[in-house]
Parts: sequence; structure tokens; C-alpha cells
Amino acid sequence: MPCHPGEIIREEVLEPLGLSVIDAAKVPAVARPTLSNLLNELSSLTAEMALRIEKAFGPRMDHLMRMQLA
Repeated sequence: MPCHPGEIIREEVLEPLGLSVIDAAKVPAVARPTLSNLLNELSSLTAEMALRIEKAFGPRMDHLMRMQLA
């Protein structure tokens, strides 16, 4: 079963950077609860959020969206 994009963002982007949810939410300018729900796999990744994540942290939007669709 494919993993949720929030898991990848949490484990491969935020944890290596040592970013908390509060600090990470400031970078793409999203609300902390919104990012927290994504990282905890409680919400789906939207195209807008995928684009913000790409601009802020580097993972490609199209890759994240393919994961979401899987």
C-alpha cells in the first residue's frame, strides 16, 4: 500500500531539517493545524499545498500529487 504524502513530508523533509510543525508551517505560510493534519495523515494533500511544499522545501509537486492519487 502506498504511503501518505504527509508521511514522506514529515519523515524525509521536516525531521532531517529538525523543523517542528509550528516552524515548518511558517515557511510555506500555512496554518499550523492544516499542516499538522496533513503530516498526521488526517487530511489529503491538495494541489495548492503540494505547490507550497515544493516551493518551501523542494519535493516536486507532481511527485507528491501522484502519491496522493495512489
